[in-house]
Amino acid sequence: MNDLPDRPAPATALRHAGWSEAWGALLAALAEGPGVVALLGPPGVGKTMMLGELERRLRQAGPGVHRVDFGDLAGPPAPGVLLVDEAERIGAPALEALARQTAGVAVLAALPGFAQRLQGLAHRRVILRPVRAGEVPAYVAARLAQLGVPSARLAPDGVAALGAASGGVPRLLNMLLGSALFTAGLDGAARVGAAQVQAAAAMLTLPKPQRGAPRPAPALASPPASAHPATARPAPAQARPWLLGGL
Repeated sequence: MNDLPDRPAPATALRHAGWSEAWGALLAALAEGPGVVALLGPPGVGKTMMLGELERRLRQAGPGVHRVDFGDLAGPPAPGVLLVDEAERIGAPALEALARQTAGVAVLAALPGFAQRLQGLAHRRVILRPVRAGEVPAYVAARLAQLGVPSARLAPDGVAALGAASGGVPRLLNMLLGSALFTAGLDGAARVGAAQVQAAAAMLTLPKPQRGAPRPAPALASPPASAHPATARPAPAQARPWLLGGL
Protein backbone atom coordinates (compact mmCIF):
# COMPACT_ATOMS: atom_id res chain seq x y z
CA MET A 1 0.00 0.00 0.00
CA ASN A 2 1.31 3.45 -0.92
CA ASP A 3 0.37 5.30 2.24
CA LEU A 4 0.25 9.06 2.10
CA PRO A 5 2.51 10.82 4.61
CA ASP A 6 0.62 11.68 7.77
CA ARG A 7 1.54 15.37 7.63
CA PRO A 8 1.93 17.76 4.74
CA ALA A 9 5.12 19.62 3.95
CA PRO A 10 4.04 22.41 1.62
CA ALA A 11 6.71 24.80 0.39
CA THR A 12 4.81 27.96 1.25
CA ALA A 13 2.19 26.98 3.84
CA LEU A 14 3.07 27.41 7.48
CA ARG A 15 1.69 24.59 9.57
CA HIS A 16 -0.22 25.52 12.67
CA ALA A 17 -2.44 23.37 14.86
CA GLY A 18 -5.53 24.00 12.74
CA TRP A 19 -3.73 22.98 9.55
CA SER A 20 -2.34 19.78 11.09
CA GLU A 21 -5.71 18.83 12.58
CA ALA A 22 -7.51 19.39 9.28
CA TRP A 23 -4.88 17.49 7.30
CA GLY A 24 -5.14 14.46 9.57
CA ALA A 25 -8.94 14.56 9.46
CA LEU A 26 -8.86 14.89 5.66
CA LEU A 27 -6.69 11.80 5.23
CA ALA A 28 -8.89 9.85 7.63
CA ALA A 29 -12.02 10.88 5.72
CA LEU A 30 -10.48 9.86 2.40
CA ALA A 31 -9.49 6.46 3.75
CA GLU A 32 -13.11 5.67 4.64
CA GLY A 33 -14.02 5.11 1.00
CA PRO A 34 -16.10 6.67 -1.79
CA GLY A 35 -18.36 9.65 -1.22
CA VAL A 36 -18.16 13.39 -0.56
CA VAL A 37 -15.65 15.01 1.77
CA ALA A 38 -16.32 18.70 2.47
CA LEU A 39 -13.25 20.79 3.34
CA LEU A 40 -14.72 23.91 4.93
CA GLY A 41 -13.14 27.11 6.21
CA PRO A 42 -13.35 30.91 6.03
CA PRO A 43 -11.77 32.91 3.18
CA GLY A 44 -7.98 32.98 3.24
CA VAL A 45 -7.56 30.11 5.70
CA GLY A 46 -5.73 27.90 3.18
CA LYS A 47 -8.32 25.57 1.63
CA THR A 48 -6.94 25.98 -1.90
CA MET A 49 -3.41 25.40 -0.65
CA MET A 50 -4.45 22.25 1.21
CA LEU A 51 -6.31 21.01 -1.85
CA GLY A 52 -3.16 21.58 -3.91
CA GLU A 53 -1.02 19.73 -1.38
CA LEU A 54 -3.44 16.80 -1.42
CA GLU A 55 -3.38 16.78 -5.23
CA ARG A 56 0.42 16.66 -5.25
CA ARG A 57 0.54 13.78 -2.76
CA LEU A 58 -2.12 11.79 -4.60
CA ARG A 59 -0.43 12.23 -7.97
CA GLN A 60 2.77 10.90 -6.45
CA ALA A 61 0.83 7.81 -5.35
CA GLY A 62 -0.56 7.16 -8.83
CA PRO A 63 -3.08 8.22 -11.49
CA GLY A 64 -6.80 8.82 -11.07
CA VAL A 65 -6.78 12.35 -9.65
CA HIS A 66 -8.98 15.04 -11.23
CA ARG A 67 -8.82 18.73 -10.27
CA VAL A 68 -11.62 21.22 -10.97
CA ASP A 69 -11.44 24.89 -9.99
CA PHE A 70 -14.35 27.27 -9.49
CA GLY A 71 -16.82 24.40 -9.08
CA ASP A 72 -17.21 23.97 -12.85
CA LEU A 73 -18.36 20.37 -13.23
CA ALA A 74 -19.34 18.89 -16.59
CA GLY A 75 -20.82 15.41 -16.84
CA PRO A 76 -20.93 12.63 -14.25
CA PRO A 77 -18.09 12.26 -11.71
CA ALA A 78 -15.14 10.22 -12.92
CA PRO A 79 -13.82 7.26 -10.88
CA GLY A 80 -10.92 8.05 -8.61
CA VAL A 81 -10.43 11.25 -6.62
CA LEU A 82 -12.10 14.50 -7.67
CA LEU A 83 -10.80 17.71 -6.08
CA VAL A 84 -13.09 20.74 -6.44
CA ASP A 85 -12.21 24.26 -5.34
CA GLU A 86 -14.88 26.92 -4.76
CA ALA A 87 -17.47 24.16 -4.55
CA GLU A 88 -20.19 26.72 -3.77
CA ARG A 89 -20.66 27.00 -7.54
CA ILE A 90 -21.63 23.36 -8.01
CA GLY A 91 -25.23 23.01 -9.19
CA ALA A 92 -27.70 21.04 -7.10
CA PRO A 93 -28.01 18.06 -9.52
CA ALA A 94 -24.23 17.66 -9.76
CA LEU A 95 -23.85 17.86 -5.99
CA GLU A 96 -26.50 15.19 -5.46
CA ALA A 97 -24.77 12.97 -8.05
CA LEU A 98 -21.48 13.31 -6.21
CA ALA A 99 -23.11 12.30 -2.93
CA ARG A 100 -24.65 9.20 -4.57
CA GLN A 101 -21.49 7.96 -6.27
CA THR A 102 -19.91 4.68 -5.19
CA ALA A 103 -16.86 4.60 -7.48
CA GLY A 104 -14.80 7.53 -6.21
CA VAL A 105 -14.38 10.30 -3.68
CA ALA A 106 -14.97 14.03 -4.16
CA VAL A 107 -13.18 16.55 -1.95
CA LEU A 108 -15.12 19.81 -2.07
CA ALA A 109 -13.36 22.91 -0.73
CA ALA A 110 -15.81 25.65 0.20
CA LEU A 111 -16.79 28.35 2.67
CA PRO A 112 -18.57 27.27 5.88
CA GLY A 113 -22.00 28.22 4.54
CA PHE A 114 -21.72 25.42 1.99
CA ALA A 115 -22.61 23.02 4.81
CA GLN A 116 -26.23 24.10 4.44
CA ARG A 117 -26.35 22.67 0.93
CA LEU A 118 -25.03 19.34 2.19
CA GLN A 119 -27.93 18.78 4.55
CA GLY A 120 -29.55 15.45 3.83
CA LEU A 121 -26.65 14.33 1.60
CA ALA A 122 -24.18 11.66 2.71
CA HIS A 123 -20.83 13.34 3.35
CA ARG A 124 -17.91 13.66 5.71
CA ARG A 125 -16.86 17.07 6.98
CA VAL A 126 -13.40 18.53 7.67
CA ILE A 127 -12.97 22.01 9.17
CA LEU A 128 -9.85 24.08 8.46
CA ARG A 129 -9.77 26.80 11.09
CA PRO A 130 -7.60 29.93 11.42
CA VAL A 131 -4.57 30.33 13.65
CA ARG A 132 -5.59 30.51 17.29
CA ALA A 133 -4.66 33.66 19.21
CA GLY A 134 -2.10 31.80 21.31
CA GLU A 135 -0.44 30.45 18.16
CA VAL A 136 -0.02 33.82 16.42
CA PRO A 137 3.43 34.61 17.91
CA ALA A 138 4.85 31.27 16.73
CA TYR A 139 3.21 31.67 13.32
CA VAL A 140 4.61 35.19 12.90
CA ALA A 141 8.09 34.06 13.99
CA ALA A 142 7.99 31.24 11.43
CA ARG A 143 6.81 33.63 8.71
CA LEU A 144 9.62 36.08 9.55
CA ALA A 145 12.13 33.24 9.30
CA GLN A 146 10.63 32.28 5.95
CA LEU A 147 11.15 35.88 4.78
CA GLY A 148 14.67 36.04 6.18
CA VAL A 149 13.72 38.79 8.67
CA PRO A 150 15.04 38.65 12.27
CA SER A 151 12.27 37.98 14.80
CA ALA A 152 13.50 40.94 16.85
CA ARG A 153 12.20 43.20 14.07
CA LEU A 154 8.68 42.75 15.46
CA ALA A 155 7.68 44.22 18.81
CA PRO A 156 5.29 42.27 21.08
CA ASP A 157 2.52 44.82 20.60
CA GLY A 158 2.98 44.43 16.85
CA VAL A 159 2.43 40.67 17.10
CA ALA A 160 -0.72 41.21 19.17
CA ALA A 161 -1.99 43.78 16.65
CA LEU A 162 -1.39 41.36 13.78
CA GLY A 163 -3.47 38.70 15.48
CA ALA A 164 -6.30 41.10 16.28
CA ALA A 165 -6.44 42.68 12.83
CA SER A 166 -6.26 39.39 10.91
CA GLY A 167 -8.48 37.21 13.08
CA GLY A 168 -5.79 34.55 12.69
CA VAL A 169 -6.53 34.07 8.97
CA PRO A 170 -3.16 33.13 7.42
CA ARG A 171 -3.65 35.09 4.20
CA LEU A 172 -4.46 38.27 6.12
CA LEU A 173 -1.66 37.64 8.59
CA ASN A 174 0.86 37.35 5.77
CA MET A 175 -0.45 40.42 3.95
CA LEU A 176 -0.48 42.53 7.10
CA LEU A 177 2.99 41.45 8.17
CA GLY A 178 4.49 42.29 4.79
CA SER A 179 2.78 45.66 4.65
CA ALA A 180 3.70 46.49 8.25
CA LEU A 181 7.36 45.72 7.55
CA PHE A 182 7.20 48.00 4.52
CA THR A 183 5.50 50.75 6.54
CA ALA A 184 8.12 50.48 9.28
CA GLY A 185 10.83 50.86 6.67
CA LEU A 186 9.23 54.02 5.33
CA ASP A 187 8.90 55.38 8.87
CA GLY A 188 12.47 54.50 9.75
CA ALA A 189 11.17 52.54 12.72
CA ALA A 190 13.59 50.07 14.25
CA ARG A 191 10.79 47.65 15.10
CA VAL A 192 7.32 46.91 13.81
CA GLY A 193 4.79 47.82 16.47
CA ALA A 194 1.04 48.19 16.72
CA ALA A 195 1.17 51.60 15.01
CA GLN A 196 2.73 50.15 11.86
CA VAL A 197 0.29 47.22 11.83
CA GLN A 198 -2.68 49.56 12.18
CA ALA A 199 -1.34 51.77 9.39
CA ALA A 200 -0.88 48.69 7.20
CA ALA A 201 -4.44 47.52 7.95
CA ALA A 202 -5.81 50.93 6.99
CA MET A 203 -3.76 50.96 3.81
CA LEU A 204 -4.96 47.50 2.79
CA THR A 205 -8.59 48.22 3.78
CA LEU A 206 -8.86 44.65 5.05
CA PRO A 207 -12.31 43.13 5.46
CA LYS A 208 -13.31 42.20 8.95
CA PRO A 209 -12.49 38.53 9.66
CA GLN A 210 -15.64 36.51 9.06
CA ARG A 211 -16.81 32.98 8.64
CA GLY A 212 -17.88 33.69 5.10
CA ALA A 213 -20.87 32.68 3.02
CA PRO A 214 -21.04 30.82 -0.28
CA ARG A 215 -20.82 32.94 -3.40
CA PRO A 216 -24.21 33.02 -5.13
CA ALA A 217 -24.47 31.16 -8.42
CA PRO A 218 -27.33 30.87 -10.88
CA ALA A 219 -29.73 27.94 -10.93
CA LEU A 220 -28.85 26.66 -7.48
CA ALA A 221 -31.43 25.19 -5.19
CA SER A 222 -32.10 27.30 -2.11
CA PRO A 223 -30.59 25.70 1.03
CA PRO A 224 -32.93 24.52 3.79
CA ALA A 225 -33.55 26.99 6.57
CA SER A 226 -32.63 24.61 9.41
CA ALA A 227 -29.26 23.03 10.08
CA HIS A 228 -28.65 19.37 10.84
CA PRO A 229 -25.51 17.31 11.45
CA ALA A 230 -23.80 15.68 8.48
CA THR A 231 -25.39 12.45 7.28
CA ALA A 232 -22.76 9.78 7.74
CA ARG A 233 -22.18 7.16 5.08
CA PRO A 234 -22.32 3.65 6.53
CA ALA A 235 -18.89 2.14 7.06
CA PRO A 236 -17.92 -0.53 4.51
CA ALA A 237 -18.07 -4.12 5.63
CA GLN A 238 -14.36 -4.59 4.82
CA ALA A 239 -11.48 -2.13 4.80
CA ARG A 240 -10.78 -1.08 1.22
CA PRO A 241 -7.37 0.37 0.34
CA TRP A 242 -9.02 1.85 -2.76
CA LEU A 243 -7.60 5.29 -2.14
CA LEU A 244 -4.12 4.92 -0.74
CA GLY A 245 -3.10 1.80 -2.58
CA GLY A 246 -5.35 1.76 -5.62
CA LEU A 247 -4.18 4.96 -7.29
